[in-house]
Amino acid sequence: MGNKLLHILNILFFFYCEVVIGNVNIENNKITNVFHRCEKSEENIQIQKDRSQLTNFYFNGIDSRIKLNCGSVISKPFTFCAWIKPEDIHKNDMAIMGIPDVFWLFASTNREIRFAELSIGNIYTSGVLLSNNVWSFMCFVVDYKSVKIYCNSDYIGEFQFVNDYDFGNSLIIGKDNYQSAFHGNMREISVYDGKLDTEVIKDLYAESSRQQPLTEGLVIYYPYDDDKFFQAYKGSGLKINNVIFKPDSIHGTVGYFSGKESFIDFGLIPIDNVVSVSLWIKPQLLSQKKGALISLRQAISFSLTAEGRLVLTIPTIVDLKENSVQLKMNSWHHVGITFKEGKGVTFYLNGEKIGDSPIEEYKDATKELRIGTNIWSEFFIGEMDDLIIWNRVLSDEEIRHVFKKDNEYWQNELKPKRIQQFQYKVFVLPILSLLFLLFLFLKIRSKKRKLVYGSVEQMDPFLIKLNEIVEEKFADPNFMVDGFSLLMGMSKTKLYNELKLRTGRSPKEYIRECRLLKASEMLRESDMPVNEISEAVGFISRAYFNKCFREKFGKTPTEFRLN
Repeated sequence: MGNKLLHILNILFFFYCEVVIGNVNIENNKITNVFHRCEKSEENIQIQKDRSQLTNFYFNGIDSRIKLNCGSVISKPFTFCAWIKPEDIHKNDMAIMGIPDVFWLFASTNREIRFAELSIGNIYTSGVLLSNNVWSFMCFVVDYKSVKIYCNSDYIGEFQFVNDYDFGNSLIIGKDNYQSAFHGNMREISVYDGKLDTEVIKDLYAESSRQQPLTEGLVIYYPYDDDKFFQAYKGSGLKINNVIFKPDSIHGTVGYFSGKESFIDFGLIPIDNVVSVSLWIKPQLLSQKKGALISLRQAISFSLTAEGRLVLTIPTIVDLKENSVQLKMNSWHHVGITFKEGKGVTFYLNGEKIGDSPIEEYKDATKELRIGTNIWSEFFIGEMDDLIIWNRVLSDEEIRHVFKKDNEYWQNELKPKRIQQFQYKVFVLPILSLLFLLFLFLKIRSKKRKLVYGSVEQMDPFLIKLNEIVEEKFADPNFMVDGFSLLMGMSKTKLYNELKLRTGRSPKEYIRECRLLKASEMLRESDMPVNEISEAVGFISRAYFNKCFREKFGKTPTEFRLN
């Protein structure tokens, strides 16, 4: 009963999306989507939600199908649209849709669309290269004489019927009269009671694409500042070789690649003939050889030339270089790259498209992903942050959202959490720096009588006890970490971990900080000699006290008192 109720709710959700939302731009042309208004039967169809939380029909590749009885529409020109995501596309032809005894349209094993007119033969398209487990938006405009085909809003071609047919009343989705059945997912299935023109189809595609989260098609997201990363497949795991993780003032923790033996290996990943890449880079040396950013080993390599230009290399075939820009050393850049077999490569810099290069040839190969090197031992020297890879082509608009970290377009926990700051103009930086220093100065003055980490009321029990002990013992020069952990009733390791988590300081640093703050109070509010203050706060050596005080306040104790 529960499954049936869920199924009904999903159908109602489809009805809302298809009829209420899907017809906004169509109604002006008096063309409507009738998919949920016609009599419909489903056989072995599962309703699923994928990781992006979009609801889909799942076809099992054996006996799944949807039959649509809608004679008033099928018997005259109509348009069929759907997002399709085939599985195992290389193994079998898969029927997408057709009218029994008239024609069928298939996702073919050569990744093209196959048109089959009854008793006539097969015609294959060119310009469609579907990918395994990748969503594609298909539209078929059908009238009595021909079928026009669109893929991702691109017009592919038109096939003429040889014979005249009575189209009948039924449209079959996902299975033909023989052995070809669709294996994979379909969503936003629509049947319009008229012929949609190219512009309307482009609008439908653009609107539907905007509703997708950026996590659609996400294969890898690796933020570098975490030992965990997201991967949408069961791969061999992450292998890091001579990559140093270090802090950066703008990007937090980043990966530093130091040369030939410095790379990150993700193993085999499910990239077919289409890929989008987003990453932040800060080159520190532009080598004479191309500095490899990302390589799918035998297939393609994205690199940076000695002149600071982006390049895509397809081994033994071609270099595609973007000559309109020159990346600077020791500056952060956001680089976006999309590639599709048969289309070519498009380069983006800081969210804006800077050029593209078409290419027809492509050497398909095992997709072993490496960051920072390629098969020619070309390597990258510099820093990287926020590597993101999709097995689909992102649009210009989506690349801009990735660059800007627009959270509403991610829609789940995989979104990058830091807000990237990027290349402020030179005259703004000094002003921001002065404002920040003024803020720190006022903050320190307002809290001069407090301990290191705020008032007791703001602390948890651990910090309350800790501050009580430090307040009592800081004047004792023999009060060190061993005694600290003993009084706290925990091991030195546990004390270190708990204190580091709450304050960012080690126990030794915390004790020293408290002693220095107490010394600064005494310098301001008493006439005690500096050497006596040094002893009173637990420093044995006057020289060591002076050194620590200068590191903390930027002045010697004497200079601090005078000011």
